[in-house]
Amino acid sequence: MIIYFNLFITLLCGWAILFLNNAYLQPALINKKRFQLFKIRDELSLLAMRRELAENSEEYRVFIKLLNATIGVTSSFRVTDFLKYLYEWYNDEREQEAIYLLKEKMCTVDNHEYCELFSRYFSVTHDIYDMQTRTLRFVFFPLIRVLSWILALLKITTEPQKKVQDKSKTINDIDKKLHNLIKEFSHRYAAA
Repeated sequence: MIIYFNLFITLLCGWAILFLNNAYLQPALINKKRFQLFKIRDELSLLAMRRELAENSEEYRVFIKLLNATIGVTSSFRVTDFLKYLYEWYNDEREQEAIYLLKEKMCTVDNHEYCELFSRYFSVTHDIYDMQTRTLRFVFFPLIRVLSWILALLKITTEPQKKVQDKSKTINDIDKKLHNLIKEFSHRYAAA
């Protein structure tokens, strides 16, 4: 009887911790990152006001669109909204081409402040992504792997194992892409 009571208390505490984390701690941490995004957007606007970057330029339009979309999608504090946005951004060939063209153009343009802002944007986005996927990567995926391993061992099905591997690979690919963009723009900033 005491074992069941202890188990019940442990589960209740675990759910309470999850609730408090999702209801209060995660929104506060995301708000902190959102304020950093607002600051980057303000600094980008200051670059345009000082005429160091034209408001009608491709660099400004692409960057402000990325900033506004990221700020907008994080306003709901829902993990799924942000992950869906990043997944769609990662798979959008036009967005990736625009980022690639900006990287190439930065080689010929001497605007290290813009490169620094872009590097900081990807750094903040990477931080949010890391916060949002931490539970997936370190709790749910391993748990599903164990369960799918048991199902495969019992020769029931191997489908969950394949899906987890695919989703895990996608999450890791997006993580690498963000990390590479941080490095590439910070190198351009450092080279300037």
